[in-house]
Amino acid sequence: KKHGNIKWSQTATARQDYLNSCPGADQSYTQKINDKFGK
Repeated sequence: KKHGNIKWSQTATARQDYLNSCPGADQSYTQKINDKFGK
């Protein structure tokens, strides 16, 4: 049973922040990943 609504913009922002926390990550690739899975 679901307990509330998901906030897609906050989820995508948190995912982007997590992906960018890796020092070796390329910003363009992390954005592509987030575009694929984000909302």
